[in-house]
Amino acid sequence: MTRVSKLLELGRLARFEGGGFSVVAIFGAWAVSKGSVEPCTLGALFLANLLFLMGSCIHNDLADVKVDRKMVKLGDRPLVKGTVSRPDAMVALSVCFIGSMGIAWIVAPSLFVALALAGAILFAILYNQFSKRLFGSDLFFALSAGLLCVYGGLSVVVANGALQPPNVTLWVVAGIVVIDHFFFNAVEGGLKDFEDDGSVGAPTMARRLFVFRDNQYHLGVGAKTLFMSLKVLSALLAFLPFLLGLYPYWLWQISLLGGVVVLMLVFTWKLLNGSPLQPKRIGRLTRLQEMACRAIIPLMLARLVGVGWIVALIVLPLLWFFLFNGILHKNPFSNPKTD
Repeated sequence: MTRVSKLLELGRLARFEGGGFSVVAIFGAWAVSKGSVEPCTLGALFLANLLFLMGSCIHNDLADVKVDRKMVKLGDRPLVKGTVSRPDAMVALSVCFIGSMGIAWIVAPSLFVALALAGAILFAILYNQFSKRLFGSDLFFALSAGLLCVYGGLSVVVANGALQPPNVTLWVVAGIVVIDHFFFNAVEGGLKDFEDDGSVGAPTMARRLFVFRDNQYHLGVGAKTLFMSLKVLSALLAFLPFLLGLYPYWLWQISLLGGVVVLMLVFTWKLLNGSPLQPKRIGRLTRLQEMACRAIIPLMLARLVGVGWIVALIVLPLLWFFLFNGILHKNPFSNPKTD
């Protein structure tokens, strides 16, 4: 295998095509600074977030490789087909996590910042290790994302030369991040992998909470109430900074945010009331629900950071995905087989 081919395989292993969405730490930075962050700091936070994400994806494949070998649709993953060796994956994993921590220290040399990012890495590792063995391990995934957001906020506080308690907006944004990532993994991911997880006996929340009745699977009333309540809480949190008068807003911003929140709740309700054995329907609703969720925090912060940054935050990650999806998977518009 040539060096270029090996590099491409490492890119597939690290899910590099999704790296453009490495903006959770930036959300935290904007929340704390009310939109005033130096471009070089934003770039460093993006790079630290990107390396964290790549390292998490590599570790996920390392932890699940034995299970993945039993699933036909995952046969194209680099570790499964042997195009990347376990030692090479371990080296790449170490480079990513150490690099992420190194960038974090350069931007804001503080124990608090380092602990926040280290906590995010720790929870990501715990999730990867126990996702197929421990019911509710999705919470580790969600807490990892929340700490990544807090890391971004603390970085700006320390970089500005004053260590002070994070503001309310940061905790609101971090709360939305935690809820959305928990739902994404427990419900959307669990439904997508429902049959595969069942074939290997993985005790995911979707497998445990859906019950078989009348020749089809149904989500219990209690589980529906729990997940719907979480999304309603996420929606309420999105408006909390405005209700508290924490920063100014545009009327169109609130109107658009309200419309997106309603769509998010509608897609969530439809997702919770469907069967996990309808992959096309699940895939469509998952994409729509995720698109709505991704728009909520940028719309919350639109007045603080400016419309230009919000447009860039929407357009650039998509361009990144199409570009590197085309390079790594030959088709810019396809769903990677390594997912």
